[in-house]
Amino acid sequence: MIQQICSEMVNLANREGKRQMTHDDLNWVLDQKIVDRENLTIQIFWQQFCADRDKATVKQILAGQTPTDNISRYHLEQHGYIVKDNNAWKIRVPLFDAWLGKYIETFE
Repeated sequence: MIQQICSEMVNLANREGKRQMTHDDLNWVLDQKIVDRENLTIQIFWQQFCADRDKATVKQILAGQTPTDNISRYHLEQHGYIVKDNNAWKIRVPLFDAWLGKYIETFE
C-alpha cells in the first residue's frame, strides 16, 4: 500500500508539475486513490483473505464490540490486521479501517 501511495503522489506531482508536495496533496491521494472502492489491496484482504467468520469478527470490531470468535480473532491478530488497544480491538491500519467503514456493505 505504501508503494501505491507513493506512486499516486508521484503521478499527482507529474500531472500538476509540482516539485513539492503538501499534506493537502497527500490527503487528496488518500481520499481519492487509496480509500477507493476499487483498491485491490484492501479488496483482496476482504474478499480473499477473510473467511465469513473473519468478516463477522471485523464487523464486530468496527461496531466497537469485543470479538466473540476467538479463533477468528487470533487469525486476524496473527496476520497483523487487528490489534488490542486500551482493552479494545481495532483494525491496525487506519486506511483499512476507513475503507471498510465506507465500503463494507457494498461487498455483501
